[in-house]
Amino acid sequence: MFSSIDFKEIYKGSLSKPRKSSNFIKGNIRQIELSGNPYIQIELFTSTQTFHKNYSLDIIGIELEKVLKTEFYQLTIQDKNYVYGYKLTSKEHLLTNKTKNTTKSFLSISHNKEKKYLIKEGVAVPALVDLGVMTKDGKVVKAYYDKYRQINRFLEIFDDTIKNILRMLLILLILAVGSHI
Repeated sequence: MFSSIDFKEIYKGSLSKPRKSSNFIKGNIRQIELSGNPYIQIELFTSTQTFHKNYSLDIIGIELEKVLKTEFYQLTIQDKNYVYGYKLTSKEHLLTNKTKNTTKSFLSISHNKEKKYLIKEGVAVPALVDLGVMTKDGKVVKAYYDKYRQINRFLEIFDDTIKNILRMLLILLILAVGSHI
């Protein structure tokens, strides 16, 4: 069923249109990396719970086929080049579709996602060093990590506010100049 797909290139997918006999309402598929090895994670949702299962690349085709035949009617898988669509009709006929992928951004396959802070870890900030939140070589002191996150969150709010104020000033300037021309 999935012979044309190179599962090493898959980065996301979705399962939809649950069968009446299914307990699940939707599903997501994504590639993750565990201990340096690539896996495909199937995430299935009920109304109150989420179930995760990781599969190696050599058995994921069989597992997706099982899920498609027992739990859902539709499967969409995306890789860097194509979007693959699989749909089972009410008479269990398989309809397939393959289109060019126009998505430019791709998800990180790292299992532990890193937060992007305005104050980077590893870059010493004199004010944070003076407060004892950072060491002189830029490492965050473990006991003050919550304070480090709080300061970063405050800076994010401040940064967004400044951007909005500048945008509003620009609009006011354009409106003011436009009325005197």
